[in-house]
This record gives sequence, C-alpha cells and structure tokens, in this order.
Amino acid sequence: MTSHATFLFDSFFFLLQSEYGDLYKVTMDCTEQTVHSIAVQYFDTVPPGSTINILTSGFLFLGAEHSNHAVFQFKSTGEDEENPKICASQQSDEFDKDTALVPRFNSRKPLNLQAKDEMQNLAPIHDMKVEDLTNEGTSQMYLACGRGAQGTIRALRQGLTVLEMAVSQMPGRPLSVITMKGSLQD
Repeated sequence: MTSHATFLFDSFFFLLQSEYGDLYKVTMDCTEQTVHSIAVQYFDTVPPGSTINILTSGFLFLGAEHSNHAVFQFKSTGEDEENPKICASQQSDEFDKDTALVPRFNSRKPLNLQAKDEMQNLAPIHDMKVEDLTNEGTSQMYLACGRGAQGTIRALRQGLTVLEMAVSQMPGRPLSVITMKGSLQD
C-alpha cells in the first residue's frame, strides 16, 4: 500500500491505495479495544498518489508524486456495492489466509468518487530541453515528466503579461529602505 486515509463521519473505515491506484475500503467490527472482524472491499481506482487526505467537506485530496494532484468528491461510501468482500474474523474457522490476501475484482470507472479539480504537477522532471521549436521568438521549455502511464511531455512557454487589477496609494513616505550593491566593485 502506498497511502491511506481514515473516513470518520457518519461511518468509520479506512481507504488504502495500492501502487496501481486501486482504493480498498477496510472496515472493522470492533468494541472498545477488541477487533472482532475485518472486511476488505474494492472501492475505486484513481491515479496513484503518495498521499490521500479525506476532508470534512466530503472531498478526497490526492497528492501525486508522478502525475497531477487531484480533488475528488465522495458520491457514496460504497455500502451498496456488489463487489466481493474479503472478511476475516476471530470466530471464523473457514478463513483461508492464502486466498484471502489477494482481492479479486474487475476494474471500472470510479462510482464512489467524482473528479472535481486537477492541479498541474511537473514532478518528477526526468529531462528538459530549452529550444524555440515553434519559431515564436522566445525559447520554450520541453519537459519529460511523470512515470509510466502517468508520464507526459509538456511544453512551458514564457508567462502572460501582468494584468493590474487594483492600485492602492501608500500613505506617507517609505522608511527604512535599504540599498544593496549590484556587484563587489560598486
């Protein structure tokens, strides 16, 4: 598992993410200090992340190491899903450790999470070239970013002009302004 988060609102469960981006819902039947049973169920698949956080407003933030960061909104907690659950309990003699550790499921588009926002992430940058390939008069940066299926080639151009939105006059005269040398000879 690469990352995890705890869901603690109207119900209590953990979300664990594998290195492939699959989210697993882990629920426990417990009393005070004793866990009686644990159930693992496939939840959804999102891009692999290095951290996931569940916000109190019903959103999941995915901080990715090799792709864009993303924000998802919970549509459901997966209670009505027909995906098979792998259960283990203290009372069960039928628990087979060899078969229970590998959940079997069919990948699908996310049903429990809905993508709401994506933040560009250039990390990690594996290679970079600065050239004017489009003959725009200024150089562009061409970056090889990401890893595996999330890998991209991106072009960065010189920024847009600054648009002044508001002007506020400073009262009085500036005090304690310090100048610095431009070079050691100045």
